[in-house]
Amino acid sequence: MKWYEKSYRRNLIDMHIEDWDERFLSQLDSKNYVEMLKLAGVKSAMVYANSHVGYCYWPTKTGHVHRGIRGRDVLGEIINLCHKEGIDVIIYYSLIFNNWAYEQYPEWRMVRVDGKPSRVWGGRYGVCCPNSSGYRKFVLNQIEELCQNYDFEGIFFDMTFWPTVCYCPNCKRRYREEVGEDLPTVINWNDLSWIRFQRKREEWLAEFASVVTSAVKKYKPEVSVEHQYSTAPASWVLGVTSSLSKQCDYVGGDFYGGILQQSFICKLYYNLTPNMPFEFMTSICYPGLGEHTTVKSKELIEAQAFLTMAHNGAFLIIDAIDPVGTLEERRYRMIGNVYRELGKYEKYLGGELCQDVAIYFSFNSKFDFAENGKKVSEVSGFSERMPHLDAALGATESLRT
Repeated sequence: MKWYEKSYRRNLIDMHIEDWDERFLSQLDSKNYVEMLKLAGVKSAMVYANSHVGYCYWPTKTGHVHRGIRGRDVLGEIINLCHKEGIDVIIYYSLIFNNWAYEQYPEWRMVRVDGKPSRVWGGRYGVCCPNSSGYRKFVLNQIEELCQNYDFEGIFFDMTFWPTVCYCPNCKRRYREEVGEDLPTVINWNDLSWIRFQRKREEWLAEFASVVTSAVKKYKPEVSVEHQYSTAPASWVLGVTSSLSKQCDYVGGDFYGGILQQSFICKLYYNLTPNMPFEFMTSICYPGLGEHTTVKSKELIEAQAFLTMAHNGAFLIIDAIDPVGTLEERRYRMIGNVYRELGKYEKYLGGELCQDVAIYFSFNSKFDFAENGKKVSEVSGFSERMPHLDAALGATESLRT
């Protein structure tokens, strides 16, 4: 039996921490970290190898080690301590979003249609293009390091999507070689040239995910691979389709909406995941990870955890580490209370959902015809209307009555 088939209580501790202040992560205690996991009754822990900042938590030879950990192998320490306590370890690795790589290698950067890279147009993080051969080599080298130096049960690749429509030299060159055309810059969902471009973007992303997944399986065929899939219902800009699920042993992603959103996502994941259980992630912070000091009530977390379980899914709760590296014990006591209740019902899981009615959802329809004629620079992957998704959610709501 695979580790994930018997794991329903999971955890991730966010660590997107810079190192320009020597106090950052200076108090990170691996023993206390794992003690908090035990207190919470966590069966499987997702542990940071790097973050969107790009700094590594292991003594890498291919990147930059976070200065705050002072040369320690924090990743290795936590893995070993988790395994001693019978806790599965899923390594967290941030793809595409990597400030360090973005700053060190400008030729790896994604570039918008106006010629500006991400941190110029207001982004907090630097994003690297998966069509850059240099960036690909860097990622594969880091995967090799992790696979050859550590024992772990799974790996989670975050941010496997296009945060913008990229017009970098690498994308322009590849499109010219494969299609024989220049990249279009005006949206038109009635134009085959534009649709061809979008299908290429989706194809390129799926191919990059395949390269990454294959690299892990080459060294550790028994290890599970998961790519961030909260983007499944998101805008066409992100380039995510059902093809990404084929590069996962199971699908999962993080969400911060209400019960209707969660119900819809759980059913979508149930029908897309290659293996069960799928994984539903959400934060202990309210309303989302941007509010690190505001905590959800026990009752709300319990409702989200049991709704996930009702769909035979695994629940993952996300906390955020204090920048100095400490954790709040009260949070883990509360999670422990929820997970103890959850654990009582795990022996009954494993059945199949009774699905009498289906709602149609198309990965090819995540756009708005009202975009036609707009320049690519006028749309955002995180704020556009999607009538098809609105209709699917509307039908879901209507069927409740």
